[in-house]
Amino acid sequence: MGASNYGSLLTPKLESISTVIVTHGTGSIDVSKVKSFTNSQININTSGVTYPSLMTMRDTSITTSFSYTFPLVTNINGASVYASGGAVVSFPAVTMFTSTWRSVFQATGTGSLISLAGLTQIANDSSNTKRLDIQALKGGKVDLKNVVSITDPASDPGNRSVNILADGISSQVDLSSLVSFQDT
Repeated sequence: MGASNYGSLLTPKLESISTVIVTHGTGSIDVSKVKSFTNSQININTSGVTYPSLMTMRDTSITTSFSYTFPLVTNINGASVYASGGAVVSFPAVTMFTSTWRSVFQATGTGSLISLAGLTQIANDSSNTKRLDIQALKGGKVDLKNVVSITDPASDPGNRSVNILADGISSQVDLSSLVSFQDT
């Protein structure tokens, strides 16, 4: 689902999106009533995109080089977030995160930031083949400053893991409050 070359996609009653790729380009898509994404992908390739009603992004991937705050989103379990080109992507209402498959938080490039400043707990789901990669690359930053615990409840390093990487000058993953990092 997408709009480009200044076309419009009129969906004023759409509230739930599941297993769909949504691409915001040079056109417009009415997502003003969308409350949830599940198993989907959001590509933001332009400024001015808003999701004023969005509360859940479960198992959904978002890729953007444009800044956006998701003020009402409280559930991003299983989600992946990719910010690049100086984009700041913020989820101020998220307090817990569980990786339900393979999740990635990746901020690439100077000025790029993924802010999960309200997050206090990170966990891998207890079933097999779960992985979480947290990456700050080429000067990017991932703000997890209030996370106190990271837990992987089932030890199986071949199929599941929580990986944290800061690679490059000024790259930073902020885990200032981390007290416990446990792979049981």
